[in-house]
Order: sequence, then structure tokens, then C-alpha cells
Amino acid sequence: MNKWKSWVEGLGDAVVNPGTPFMGTKIVTSGDVQDDTDPNSMKGYAVVKAEDMDAAVEITKTDPFLDNGGTIRLSQVMEMP
Repeated sequence: MNKWKSWVEGLGDAVVNPGTPFMGTKIVTSGDVQDDTDPNSMKGYAVVKAEDMDAAVEITKTDPFLDNGGTIRLSQVMEMP
């Protein structure tokens, strides 16, 4: 945890949301609701600012979560007017 806290502090203004873990997820369709039991489902999210996707990849590659065998999915968000 200390390694992660140091990492977040080191990102400075690039951090929009340092991390929000999910307590549980559901899969919802028009006809059904199920628990998300996929072992690869998202467990939480963080939001960082970067110039482009390549810069975001470089930030992500330094996340200490990867040192624990974690996997990170990286997505670019579109700002809505």
C-alpha cells in the first residue's frame, strides 16, 4: 500500500481519481441480471490525465499493482460537452 501511495503522490497533477475499488459488479441485459463472476472483470478504476494514449501507457507501466501480478486495462475517455 505504501508503494502505491508513493506512486500516486509522484504522479502529481496527472491524478484525477487515484483509485476506486468495486465492491461487486453485475451484468445487466434487457432480460436478465447476473453476478459478474469473470475472474478478469474490472476490480476498480483510476483516472489520470495524459497527453495521449502512449503517455497514458507509460504512466500505467509504472503502477505498482503490476508488481503483484496485476493486469490493468487502459481506456481513453471522451470528454462530453
